[in-house]
Amino acid sequence: MIGLWNWFFVFAAVQDVTASNEIERVLEIERRAVAAREAIERGEYRIIAKTLDRSGTVINETEYWIVFDTNRLRVDQRYRIHGSGIPVKEQFVVDQGKYIQFHKHLGTSFATVVEINWLKTLSPFSSALLLEPRSVGMMPLPLTSRIPLNACVAATSNTSWERKSARMFYGSVDGHEAIVTEHMLAGIKTPLDAVRTIWIVPDLGYSVVKMEFRTISAQPLLDRLENKIRAYEGEKGTVWFPEWVRTERYVSGEYSHAFTAQICDAKFNKPIDGNLFTLAGLDLPEGASVHDHTAGRYYRWDGKQLVERYVGDRWWAEEQAKLKALGDKASSVWESAELPKVFTESAPARPYAHWLWWCAAGALTLLGIVCVGIGVRRWIYRHPGAG
Repeated sequence: MIGLWNWFFVFAAVQDVTASNEIERVLEIERRAVAAREAIERGEYRIIAKTLDRSGTVINETEYWIVFDTNRLRVDQRYRIHGSGIPVKEQFVVDQGKYIQFHKHLGTSFATVVEINWLKTLSPFSSALLLEPRSVGMMPLPLTSRIPLNACVAATSNTSWERKSARMFYGSVDGHEAIVTEHMLAGIKTPLDAVRTIWIVPDLGYSVVKMEFRTISAQPLLDRLENKIRAYEGEKGTVWFPEWVRTERYVSGEYSHAFTAQICDAKFNKPIDGNLFTLAGLDLPEGASVHDHTAGRYYRWDGKQLVERYVGDRWWAEEQAKLKALGDKASSVWESAELPKVFTESAPARPYAHWLWWCAAGALTLLGIVCVGIGVRRWIYRHPGAG
């Protein structure tokens, strides 16, 4: 009996090793797909993203211009349409840990404001709008997401799912031989099982051309993604990137909604103008307010450079006379030792003219005495016997 149990444990161990090896073999293929995208060092493109409802009607449309250079990112959100909503123009730049945001509601009187924050201090809502441009077509989700590239495919577990098993087989997509990887996933936060299947084409630079994510539950969910891949020539060889992406969602077998994206004017691994990641490259209108929360300073943009708006809690425009009076000492509002006093110290109180109060009080007293005297005299005159 002991020998039988030993054989059972040996068989189980072999099965575990085999499953582990299969997962590693599958992950190796997926890592190649991720590495191909990570090799894109810089690029720029325009992307038109649409959300369609179950009837196929476009319910909103957003146009982006995206530029990235290693860790520097610029996004211009040109238009955003939600039914009859107001179009919004929004731009943001991420560089050296800072997040610069310029937003303007078109057709309204809202002031143009530029906000500068440390990237790590952004709210979760703001962070969700940051894009990983190299992840387009690598996940069955809307494009506005900060999901890391290596989490878009199953190469890295996240906090919601863990792998139970994996397998790999071969298929065909649009005449190209594809390596198909499939993971059985178990939910950590929810008691659901799921299957993630990815079609990777080696002939297209190990590009992901198709992906499905489906849950196994009382209300099955299916997200299906398809890409049309195109070759772009860069300084370091061919770059494979989508020119069209579509994601569809099905709930309990019924079509729910879809996301589509068309990529235009794309170029990769070619020189990028560094000025695009600066304030001067944002084409700010003259007079725009700039709030630099990283330094605690407020400015206005004069069309070429920043001009300090205020020190402390007073607007710079209200204190021009004081600045001019300081002359050369105030070549910079933070270099003058006297300037902070101008804005932080209270203005000396104007001495009150106390003698005026005494004169007024004396005059009123004298007038009162005179009035009383006149009254007493009249009373005596009318009542002579009372005296």
